[in-house]
Amino acid sequence: MTIGVIARVTLIPGKGPEFEAVFAAQAERVRANEPGNKLYQLVRSRDDENAYVVMELYDSDAALEAHRNAEHIVANRSAIAPLIGEKTTVEIFDAVDCDAFCSHRRRLDEAEVPANAWELVSQNREQAGEGGYSPSPLDSIDWADPCSLVRLRRSSRPPRPCPVSASVPGGRF
Repeated sequence: MTIGVIARVTLIPGKGPEFEAVFAAQAERVRANEPGNKLYQLVRSRDDENAYVVMELYDSDAALEAHRNAEHIVANRSAIAPLIGEKTTVEIFDAVDCDAFCSHRRRLDEAEVPANAWELVSQNREQAGEGGYSPSPLDSIDWADPCSLVRLRRSSRPPRPCPVSASVPGGRF
């Protein structure tokens, strides 16, 4: 089962650039040395320049434990600790239907949609004004819905709601 980790970090004011540099070096070592890690991403708040979140995904509890005890993580703690302003909070999550989502993303990445698809749709719509419009499967693409690209490749049925983007706040990725 995929394990998610969210760590909320508040820095000492002005320590952001130093923290980001230390984290970037650590992230490189995580990606190079931890095959059980699937995501290791730092994001900074738009509202508070001292607030950060680390988002992590691991293949299993064993992969998370290996991360916590990895030599590069243990060694880096002494570089990060002096930059932290408040206690870091860490939450551990079990992924919900991650396998379905991940296979959905793989199908999207493999979708064979022409690079100029949007241009083709636009041309087809322009021809409609000249009486030469002919419906195209590309007309069914909802450009804000990644599932529509997969559906275009896999069938000629009309588009149906995307089960993944429907579960995302706002309905879109």
